[in-house]
This record gives sequence, structure tokens and C-alpha cells, in this order.
Amino acid sequence: MGPSAGNGPLAERSVWLSRPAERAGDWQTALEARGARVFVEPLIRIEPAAASPALAAQIQAAENADIVIATSAAAIEALVVHAPSWAPTGRLIAVGQATAAALAAATGRDVAVPEASDSEGLLAMPELDSANTARVALLAGEGGRTLLADTLATRGFRVERLSLYRRRGACLAPARRAELLAACDTLVLTSEAAWRALIDQCECDERQRLAELFLVAASPRVVQITLCDIDWQHTPTIIAPMSGHGVCDALARVPVGESASSRHAIPGESDSA
Repeated sequence: MGPSAGNGPLAERSVWLSRPAERAGDWQTALEARGARVFVEPLIRIEPAAASPALAAQIQAAENADIVIATSAAAIEALVVHAPSWAPTGRLIAVGQATAAALAAATGRDVAVPEASDSEGLLAMPELDSANTARVALLAGEGGRTLLADTLATRGFRVERLSLYRRRGACLAPARRAELLAACDTLVLTSEAAWRALIDQCECDERQRLAELFLVAASPRVVQITLCDIDWQHTPTIIAPMSGHGVCDALARVPVGESASSRHAIPGESDSA
């Protein structure tokens, strides 16, 4: 059987949670605690970058950077695999609270966080929003966050990007896509890579159905990327902060349409991928 609806404030929501499986658990628990029916079907999977002398040298050099910026918890987890005793000496900044917690746990040091958990929020921080020649180590995955690196470089920062992990798009069977699109009224989307993995698989009729869903996204930039492919029928909602609590608050701001309570459970499916 599919997920059953609860009795909380989100009881009329049926949510496709597309985060990588290893990051979906807390969000699923929080959403279900408020009554939502949650279908966990990741659109990407995370793989650590292969060990190499070049990457090892980058990680060592990053210890002496003036500023270290972590763009995801996945980057920290991958870094610790390669260098368990990594000890940076510069100022530590993370894109959001979850990433900050991972970086603090890895280093034993305080980590600064921007008001908005995205590249624009990072670039607005006082230590990053003006001309500077400081050395910046950017802890990230392959691709993504080009705005951050490019803008810092134009401001004079000497940016060294460490690609610590890669994202692989998940291939969903057509029947599974159809079932999820029929069962869910809301899509929770946390990265550009996840969107690309989804939209590149969708046929014309699936894109039309996708446009009917409520989009709950990690950032305005993620929304902007989706608008290149989809004209959403409902105004997208932004998650803030990026946490189980934040995604529940975002869902609470989404109006319940007439169709929300009529979605059916996926027959014969469990609530996780």
C-alpha cells in the first residue's frame, strides 16, 4: 500500500519528496508528523569523487585558505572520507544550517551562515560582498553553484573549487513516473540537478501534469531553472530554512486546491524508493 494520510495540518497534502535517499529521512519524518502523505522517490544519487593526487593537494591547500565556503553537507561528508583529520584555519561559511552543522562537526569550529540559504545569500554576506583578494576554498560537487564562484572571482577573490562529489540522475520507469504524478499534488525539489534529471525524462503529457503540481523548492534560483521548462499553474514556494521544519512551514503556506484531497495512493507501492 502507499503512504496513509495522517491527521495533522498537512493531512491533505500528498508529497513527492525528491531528495537523495540519504537526506530524505528527517524531512519525511517531519512531514508525516504533520499528517502529509509522503512518497520518497529520489531524482539524484550522490557519489563521492574518486581519490586522486590532484584532489588530495586541493584538500590540503584548502586548510590554509582565508575563507572556506561549504555549499552542501554532501561536500563535507565526502571531504571527511578523503581527509578525516582536515583542519582548516580560515573563516568557515556554510550555505545553510544543515551544511553548517556538518562543517562544525568536522572541524570543531564555529561556522557562519547567510540569512538566505542560497548563492545570493552567501554573496550578500559582509565578508563576501565587496572587492577582496582573499583565497577562497569552495567545497562543492561537480557542476552547480557557478554563480557563486564566478561572482566571487569578479570581485577579486582567488577561488579554488573542490569538486568533492558527483550527482547522478535517477532513471524512473515510465509507469513509476505516471504513478507519482497521479498520486501527488506537491513536488519538493532541492537542486537544479534533480530538476534536470526529472524534466529530461518527461514526455509532453507528463510535463503538462507536472505543471499542475505545487512546487516547493530549495531556492529562487531552483525555481528560475524550472521556469525554463514549465509554466507552473501555482506560485512556487521557497523552503526556509532548509530543514524538516522549513519544508513543513513551506508546505503550510501552499494553498490546498480542490484536487489535493482527491489524489489516490499508489497501489502496491511503499513510501520509499
